[in-house]
Amino acid sequence: MPLSPELTQLSTHTLAFMQENWVLPASAYNSMFSNPDPAKRYIPAIHAFPGQAGSLPVKDSLLSMTKDSRKVAWSNLNPQGGGKYALQMYSLKQVPPTDQGDYLPVWFLPWFSDHVTRMTIPVAGTVPATMPDPDIFFTSALTGCSVFIEGPANSPTIYHGGFDSNRDFGTSPRVNDPNTGAEASSIDHWRILFASYGGGAPAAAEVNKGQYMSGGGAYSAFTPDMKAYKRFLTEQHKDEMRIEDMQSEGMVFGMRNGAGAWSFYLQESITLTVYTLRKKKKFLGSSTLVDGQKMVITRPMVVRPIYPTGAGAVTWNTTRIF
Repeated sequence: MPLSPELTQLSTHTLAFMQENWVLPASAYNSMFSNPDPAKRYIPAIHAFPGQAGSLPVKDSLLSMTKDSRKVAWSNLNPQGGGKYALQMYSLKQVPPTDQGDYLPVWFLPWFSDHVTRMTIPVAGTVPATMPDPDIFFTSALTGCSVFIEGPANSPTIYHGGFDSNRDFGTSPRVNDPNTGAEASSIDHWRILFASYGGGAPAAAEVNKGQYMSGGGAYSAFTPDMKAYKRFLTEQHKDEMRIEDMQSEGMVFGMRNGAGAWSFYLQESITLTVYTLRKKKKFLGSSTLVDGQKMVITRPMVVRPIYPTGAGAVTWNTTRIF
């Protein structure tokens, strides 16, 4: 069977699709983390952070994807309603040849809790003829993680680091900040690890939770993009709705052009809790606006370039809600 209309649009008009639809990539290949033996996991190369001994499950180790065939996934979009899609990932061995026409091949970097995962995308045309050579890349959805990109545009290396939500920082603290000697912040924790695992050179691009994720429901904890988007929506729908809550998250995707060079983008998405407004008559014929129906709306908020330069055009979602 051919690709679905949504997968076809994602394949042929990637940037436009990501500007119009919220995409949440899976955290890992489907059913690929069930084996408890680290030696049999799909990420074979394990490097402990300096000062630590051993390998998995040592916190904050680097997990390198080294085999090209393990860097590519067969992907499928699962509609969640309201322009929101879950992007499911399957290893090349999980989808039989007779079904591969239903899936879109992509380069995929999974997340592994309390570790840094890393992969280098090969130069176009250098992978074995027996496997796909996609022009699209995804890392897992971001809910507090950091992503770093380094290297040449024709073969970049991507890093993804994130904490387990249940991590006990009392027994497994963040690394020490070399400048202060104190425990580093969450953002600096991953920067310090990247500096070690990446050879010490500054990243060509960095995405961290301060750019795409609110620190709570209060307006003061919103990212600059969330504040700007709330102002836009409030003006656009000032007599139609009241925003009660906004929550954001992000994801990183990449596209390779005909010359073999990659560009990477941050998609910031938003979940809005709103009340529609209705007029209520007051004494002597006047009226006032009061809350009506409660709605939860999900949508992409903004797509911005991050690599090889973050100075490119930023695209905001200006589509009306009603």
